[in-house]
Amino acid sequence: RDHVLASVASREQPAPPQRPRQVFHFTPLDRQRHAKLRWRRPADYSFASHDAVIPLLGHEVRAAALAMPLGLSVAGAGFLPVAIQSLEPDRNAFVSPGGQWLAAFQPAGYAAYPLGITAAGGQQVLCFDRNSDLVGEDEGEPFFDDQGRLTARTAAVLERLNQTQSARAATLKASSALQRHGLVQPWPIRDPVR
Repeated sequence: RDHVLASVASREQPAPPQRPRQVFHFTPLDRQRHAKLRWRRPADYSFASHDAVIPLLGHEVRAAALAMPLGLSVAGAGFLPVAIQSLEPDRNAFVSPGGQWLAAFQPAGYAAYPLGITAAGGQQVLCFDRNSDLVGEDEGEPFFDDQGRLTARTAAVLERLNQTQSARAATLKASSALQRHGLVQPWPIRDPVR
């Protein structure tokens, strides 16, 4: 018995240093209020270090399944496939303590950060995470050009986000069919060690 306990104890790894949890606050981009703002892409994935799950799009499921466990999460009247990045809350096992991505597959949900998209007034609106140090007035790509139009790089991200939103709607529609036919059942996950 002591041998078993010693064996289990020897496999325990020291916990990596905890990064402060980043609270995302996506704010709709406004031409007048945000005319001087700039944004840059993240140098690493430390912004995702507390994400235990991330929603996937239907076309991502096959590639994601080869690299990480998957599940379904309630989303409105349906379900969305999710990549399970940890069974512990506020932890992402696929982000190293130095912020490097460790899996062979990278979810599309991280590709546009610090930008995002939301519905407002019946249309999709570009947003940015106002809590991110990747948005400010000093460095990076301007959101708007001198005529108040989105810069080419920002417009390209918005186009990708619109495509992602369309794919998300199709994914929800497909997953709703699974629910309608009773093919999805709850599966509470319990930590077998505790």
